[in-house]
Amino acid sequence: MVNVNIRMDNDLKEQFADFCDNIGLSMSSLFNVFAKKVVKEKKVPFDLTYNEDPFYSESNMKWLEKSIKQLEEGKGHVHDIIEV
Repeated sequence: MVNVNIRMDNDLKEQFADFCDNIGLSMSSLFNVFAKKVVKEKKVPFDLTYNEDPFYSESNMKWLEKSIKQLEEGKGHVHDIIEV
C-alpha cells in the first residue's frame, strides 16, 4: 500500500467526510472505490462538462444567422475592423 495526498478546500473536505460517514465508508475507502472503477472501465464514472464558448451559444448563432440574412438581402452594413 502507498499513501496518496489530495489537496482540497477545507469545506469540501468536511462535506465529503460527512458524506462518507453517512454511507459507512472512510474517505480512503471511497477514493479506492473510485480508482478501481476508473481503472476497470477505463473512463471517469461520471460526465465531465465544460462551459461552451458563448460565441456558439444558441442565442448568438440565431443572431448571427439573422445578421447574415440581412447582409445577403442588402439590408446590412459591412464595417472594416478598427485596430486600436
